[in-house]
Amino acid sequence: MNVSVEELSITVAGGRKLLDAVNCLVQAGITEGGIYYDGTSLAKVRSSVGYVTQDDIMYETLTPRENLTFAAAFILPKLSKESRSKEVESVIEKLNLTKCANTVVGSPGLVRGISGGERKRTNVALSLLGNPSLLLLDEPTSGLDSKMSDSLMRDVKHITEQGCTVVATIHQPSEAVFMRFDKVLLLETGRVAYYGAISSLRGSLGNLGFTCPEGTPLPEVLLDLLELPEKEEARAAHKEKLVQLKKLSDISSADKGSPTNQKHHPSARESAGRWWYCSSGSW
Repeated sequence: MNVSVEELSITVAGGRKLLDAVNCLVQAGITEGGIYYDGTSLAKVRSSVGYVTQDDIMYETLTPRENLTFAAAFILPKLSKESRSKEVESVIEKLNLTKCANTVVGSPGLVRGISGGERKRTNVALSLLGNPSLLLLDEPTSGLDSKMSDSLMRDVKHITEQGCTVVATIHQPSEAVFMRFDKVLLLETGRVAYYGAISSLRGSLGNLGFTCPEGTPLPEVLLDLLELPEKEEARAAHKEKLVQLKKLSDISSADKGSPTNQKHHPSARESAGRWWYCSSGSW
């Protein structure tokens, strides 16, 4: 496994394992190489990285504001109580938690509390307290309907516009959610199949000969093209298309931060505000 935060160069099985590796949470297997951020070992700049797990981790008997206040005391111990309070109110505003800030989180099916979308927002807010320059999101929209998912990712998009780089894995995103991302990293059996801009991707796939039916969400198209045809005689041509897709990836990602270009290591300033989506051959 070789992971570089700046370039996202990887040989892992899927998005979650990538995020675990970046956050030094790999429990088994062999990890080789280094993990760097802004040219520095990640272990030395962990305070600059926020990780939002798929499971919502918070005290269900407290309100979102109380959860954030409690966490701030540990994450920002050097700040005064007044300064920590300002930081808490800042992330509450960023994640649109004002209306539910004083409502008990609750436990689904047991104790009535805030909605599922508000729980997700609170979970993200907890990782924003340290003002990270890199935020990792593991399937933040899981369990949410399409409207809640789009609303959440719209607010996360705003966070990137303030200079925070976001890397996310998402389970079956809608077209609307998917198009909020700037770039996509598509993995095939742990290796980069495509990395580049999303905005012109559908047209590029059509030019390569891939089938891109109108009305079919682009995420589904991307997963389908990784599957080899059942007919043996069609596989060689399909594999050649995948090779051309990888070459297209190299061209479209010639800018700083490409996982297909191992020579350049961009600074945090160069990477700031980027919005990445990681996908693998299976959700």
